[in-house]
Amino acid sequence: MYRNNDPFQPWNDPCYSNDPLAAHNDPIYRDDPTKPWNNPAGSRSDLNDHDASTYGIRRSRYSEEDYFDGR
Repeated sequence: MYRNNDPFQPWNDPCYSNDPLAAHNDPIYRDDPTKPWNNPAGSRSDLNDHDASTYGIRRSRYSEEDYFDGR
């Protein structure tokens, strides 16, 4: 199984490496090839909202287009 060993990605952060609630430690998704921690080119932007929240990454619920009215 390939692993993403980029030290700047949240799943390689020492604070989350042994966290049982971190997404990459979930037994169901640990070896899932579609997850970014198993993809050498994966990044934090590839995380879904649930996985991102396990690393403390907050996602905006609205896009910039929702705030821009075109004027």
